[in-house]
Amino acid sequence: VTVSPVPTKAVTYITKGKAETIKFPRVKNSKADLWSSSEPDVAEVVGSGPKMNGKVTAKAWGTSDITCSYNGILFETTVCAEDPLTVFDGKEYTDNNGKADMTVGEIKQFGIKNIHQTANYKSSKPKVVFIDENGCVYARSKGQAVISTKVNNKTYKIKITVKEN
Repeated sequence: VTVSPVPTKAVTYITKGKAETIKFPRVKNSKADLWSSSEPDVAEVVGSGPKMNGKVTAKAWGTSDITCSYNGILFETTVCAEDPLTVFDGKEYTDNNGKADMTVGEIKQFGIKNIHQTANYKSSKPKVVFIDENGCVYARSKGQAVISTKVNNKTYKIKITVKEN
């Protein structure tokens, strides 16, 4: 009989190269019989045998079901492995120090690629640069502002300089 009690997080988001320990109610991770990943190339359970304690490392963008067997019961959750990449006006930024220019009245697109969750955007100066819930950036007046979003506790940002027509 497979029983899938709700884990402490319904879905766990992990950035590529990072690890997080998956926890289920009533499961002592160190006593679990077996941990497995449906897609080990995407999300790998760290360790083997009794050393498997629910620690999962994101290896590539995608999703994987993580299963834990404990006292004859199977527990399952989904891990979404993410590889965030900042994109502004079609240009990809691999570092977090992106800079771009706009002209008053111009509209461009900002976003984060390779994520599974919804991004929430903000502007440091909405009177200079406004960004809506879809990542559309509106240059309103001359000045500088930083547009940003937070993914997996890391902030991704671009510094925008707005010039007059």
